[in-house]
Amino acid sequence: MFVTYDFAVNFGIKFQGQYTNKGGISKVNTYYSNDLTMIERTYTNTINYLQFALLPQLTLLFNKNSPDSKTYFNAGGYLSVKLSATESIENQTLYQYLNTEKDISNSLSGTDAGLIFGAGIIYKGFLLDIRYDLGLSNIVDIEDVSDVLSIKNRSINISVGWTGGF
Repeated sequence: MFVTYDFAVNFGIKFQGQYTNKGGISKVNTYYSNDLTMIERTYTNTINYLQFALLPQLTLLFNKNSPDSKTYFNAGGYLSVKLSATESIENQTLYQYLNTEKDISNSLSGTDAGLIFGAGIIYKGFLLDIRYDLGLSNIVDIEDVSDVLSIKNRSINISVGWTGGF
């Protein structure tokens, strides 16, 4: 959901609230024991956030007589509040497959903050929005580990929607 307030013909500010899902996948191959059995591990992390953004926005109309068709460019900041976080670990060898899932909410910071750079098109109420989220805060929240391990969220987001003709 978003609200845009235009200060001038081509300039405004957008306030946005959204549910967003971030995370990543890491693969590690290791060898176990004396028989050198290879174990392939895949770590899949999923973090769910409620994200709020404040984005100054430059808007360009396609036609002055048709204000419902325009393109825009925006950049600004965001603050996210963590709702949940899970890690799925898949262990696979030639002989077996094992999948486990655990809650990692206590290992990650409760908030994330960063910058957003985006652009979009609104044509007769239909919206196409593309943006890049650049996380600036370390989301690792383990006391002895956060000094040596830094993880920052980065994502590319595509949104399609209906603006209600506004």
